[in-house]
This record gives sequence, structure tokens and C-alpha cells, in this order.
Amino acid sequence: MIIFIVDVDVFEKCAGTISVKHLKLRAYLEENFVSVASFFTRLYLANVDSFNVHYEDSEEAVSLEFTTNLNYMFTPIQLYKQLQCINYQCQTISKDLKSGLNHAITLLSEDIISNLKEYKTAAWGC
Repeated sequence: MIIFIVDVDVFEKCAGTISVKHLKLRAYLEENFVSVASFFTRLYLANVDSFNVHYEDSEEAVSLEFTTNLNYMFTPIQLYKQLQCINYQCQTISKDLKSGLNHAITLLSEDIISNLKEYKTAAWGC
């Protein structure tokens, strides 16, 4: 298994995208993790810790700067893939944070699927 520290920009961009474009997911994170920024800060720290534990290293975390710049957003599919990457890279993670990340991925996947044309035209209850 290769573990790397995901770019700080990815955590910041995920948080910004969710804060502006994914209100249901934002509400979940705010209810369970105080804020979207707090959730991604914890994920980033878990990622750095995973790297250090795996490689017996002492890489230091940097400060994150969160923005809601509309030009600095992921598409829903890009966001989903980044969350999957973060999930894979965070091997030393608290149970509540892991559960929260998995739930966030589920909420986002439901949102992506429900917006597909194929889903919208599929028969209901047949």
C-alpha cells in the first residue's frame, strides 16, 4: 500500500465545493462535525498522521485556508473521486470521522445518481 499526503488544495477545494454546491451534505457535516472546514481539517490531519505512521516519518501539517470561491470548485464527480482518495489515504482515522466520511460519500453518490438523466427517466416501482 502506498500512502501519500493529499494536496492541501484538495481538502480546501472539497470544503469550498460542499459549502456552496451541496447543501444536504453541508448540513450533515455542520450537524455532526461543527463545520465543513472542521471536518476537512480533521481529515487532513488524519491523512498526515497516516503517512507518518506508515512511513515512520514526522511530516508536519500546514494550516488550511478555506474559501468558497466559485472558480475554485470541483464538479460532483471530481468531488466524489477526491473523497474516495481521501478515504483511502486516511488509514489512521477515528471511528466517528471514518463513519462521517463514508456517510458523506454516500450522500454525494445519491445526489450524483439522482441527477442523472437515466435515473430521472427510469420507472418507479415497476
